[in-house]
Amino acid sequence: MNKHLETLIAFKYGTQRQAIEVKDTVVEIGGDLLSAFKKLCYLFLIMVMWLVGLVLVVLLPIGTWFRLKAERDYEIAVEKAKKDYLDHMTCLCQKGSEDD
Repeated sequence: MNKHLETLIAFKYGTQRQAIEVKDTVVEIGGDLLSAFKKLCYLFLIMVMWLVGLVLVVLLPIGTWFRLKAERDYEIAVEKAKKDYLDHMTCLCQKGSEDD
C-alpha cells in the first residue's frame, strides 16, 4: 500500500510541476505575443506616418496643380464664351463690312 501511496503522491507533485511549467510557458508565450503585437503596432504607426508624409509631399502639390489647371481652363472657357457671345451679337452689317 505504501508503494501505491508513494506513486500517488509522486504523481500529484509531478502534475503540479507540469502545471507550473505549462503556466510559465503560457506566460512566456503571452509575453512574446504581446511583444510581437507591439512591434506590429509600431510598424503600422510608421506606415501611417509614411503615408501622411507621402500625402503632404506628393499628393498635395499634384492636387494644387490640378486645381490651378482647372481654374486656368475655366478662365479660358469664359473668355472664349464671351468672345463667341460678342461675335454672335454683332450686327450682320458690321460682319459684312469686315469681310470686304
